[in-house]
Order: sequence, then C-alpha cells, then structure tokens
Amino acid sequence: MSKFDDMVKGLEKDLKVPKKVWENYVETLNNLPDKPRVKHHTGKWAAAAAVFALLLVGSTTYAATRYFGLWDFFERIGEKVPREAEELVVKDVEQTESPLTEEGVATYTVKEALCDSETIYIVLEARAVEQGKYFFVPTDAIPEDIVSNWGIDSSMSVTEYAASKGLTPIYIGGGIMNTDELGIAVTTMDFRSVSDDVMNIMMRCGKTEDGKTLDVVCQGTAWQDGADTMRKEITFTLTDMSTSEKMCYVPVSGDIPGTEARVEKAEVIQTDIGTYMEITYYEDDPDYSSGLSFRLPEDLGADIRGGGAEPLEEGKWKYTLDLDKVELGDSFLLEAFDCYEKTEFGSLEMKIE
Repeated sequence: MSKFDDMVKGLEKDLKVPKKVWENYVETLNNLPDKPRVKHHTGKWAAAAAVFALLLVGSTTYAATRYFGLWDFFERIGEKVPREAEELVVKDVEQTESPLTEEGVATYTVKEALCDSETIYIVLEARAVEQGKYFFVPTDAIPEDIVSNWGIDSSMSVTEYAASKGLTPIYIGGGIMNTDELGIAVTTMDFRSVSDDVMNIMMRCGKTEDGKTLDVVCQGTAWQDGADTMRKEITFTLTDMSTSEKMCYVPVSGDIPGTEARVEKAEVIQTDIGTYMEITYYEDDPDYSSGLSFRLPEDLGADIRGGGAEPLEEGKWKYTLDLDKVELGDSFLLEAFDCYEKTEFGSLEMKIE
C-alpha cells in the first residue's frame, strides 16, 4: 500500500465523508499527471494536501458551500452579459430578514445583486431551517415535473425523487414586493438546486425608477400541499454602479413596407450590462391586430431578453427591446415583422441623430 493510500485510510477514520465523495476524490487524484519530484509538493501530493486541508478546516463533516451566482444563471439561460460587469456585482449584501407569517421551513439570503438604470438582477437563496427533511422545488413545479429541470442529476419526477429519499416536497418562491415604487411591471425567475433542501432563485426585473440608490423589498415563500404559505421579507439597499449613455436614432425613411405604420425614432440606452431600445411609431391599430414588432438582424448577435408594445396615445405606440449588449455604431438596420404570422414586413435604416 502507498503512502497516499495510508493517508486516505487514516483520514477516513476521523472524517465523516460520504463514500461517493471519497470515490470521486480518489479517482480524480489517480487521473492527475505525475510531475518530477522537487522540494515543493507537486502533482497528486499537492492536490492531496490542498483537498485534505479544505476537508479538515472548521469541521470533521463534509458540507457543500457552493451557490449559483448570476453568471451561472446567465450561462444556463444564454443571456450574454459582459464579463466586465462582474465587478459591479454586490456579493456581501447587507440585509434584514423578517418573518411575515409564523416561522417556517426556510431562511432566505440575497447572495448576489446587480443593477443598471433599467434592470435589477437578484440571486435569492432558500435554505432549510432543519436539514434532511425536505425537498425544495420551484414554486410553479408540478408533481410530474422532472427534477433535472432545475439541475439535479436525475430523470425522476418530483414525486419519485422525494419518495426515493423520504423527503417532503416544499415549493419555494420569491419576488420583489415594492414593484410600484421601483417601476417594475414583470419579474422573471429561474431556479437551480444547490442540494435537496437548498434552492437558488435568480430574479430579473425591468424597472423605470432611475435613482442610483434603490431600497429593495424581497419576499421569500415556501409552501407544501395542504398547508399555509410561509412568507419572509428581506430588505436591502442596492446601488446602481453602472455607466449609462443615451443616443437617439432616426430612420432614413420611417414608412414600414406593407403597413400603414411609420417609425419616428429609436432611443437607445447603453449600459455595462445591456442595450435597451425604445422605438416610437405611429399606427392606427387600437387592438394590436397587425402584431407589428421589431428586432435587430440576427447577425448582430443581440438576442432579445424582453420587450413588447405599449400604447402611448391614440395612434401612437412605444415598442421596447431589452437586448444583450451590442454596439450599434452610427447606423443599424431595424427589422419590422408580424409577431403572429412570423412574416417580415421589411427593414429600416436607422442613423444616429
């Protein structure tokens, strides 16, 4: 038996580490390339020293400490936020948690937050008060949903997975409560499972409040079949540290082929996080029957994160586009299409005013 094997056997007596963890750890070390022996530890011995040091710090039990940050979620959903914006992420968020109902099964922590002049991103973590009893699932999940939908390596349904481990399903949710104050119309959420009873939620909200300092009131919820919903309130202050530049583009010809509509202008806000566009156009279509919508050419690589049409007054509309960050230059093409039939009306050349 090698010295490394002796080390593993000796530590197994003192550490309460799951068998699967040991197996994966040993397999990883065995697959590492050997390096020439020098005075400093290298190769497998350096890895052994580092990993065992981590296992021994603070406790003799193994515990996962990872959470899913904003960029983990961005990569999962394909949102292309520039890596340079990572320096704007707040990770040590000063916050206050207050129960709105009787104490329940979970505590909530804002793990990361980010905002610019137009959007708020938050990663909220729900963690079981008592471990080993519950299986956390998204608030809109149904018993037949496959748990791999939120990152668990299993093809079982919610019901099957919970039964296989003797756990009680708990439905976890969250949201921003002071939406009127912040000018939030819609919130989208994505869920990732950290472990059976720890869930991370990314919330994304477009906002109209343009103050640099925002007082945000979140709410975490948890419920199980046949029981009342538990609610907790989390408050914190978020500062917009991004830069912003506003430009206005006008069409060479505003008439949209095949329609009676006419584009007046496109106001563009560029931030460190994304590109936001407000297109003002005229069309006598009170019930939006034409389905007139706008987008940028596919080759620009500016995927749409959100947007839609909003009437401003009779015959006048605003169409918003929330886009992955893209540089538009002095001019760009704006495509007009029918969102119902998916047919393209044509393209307008927009030039900076």
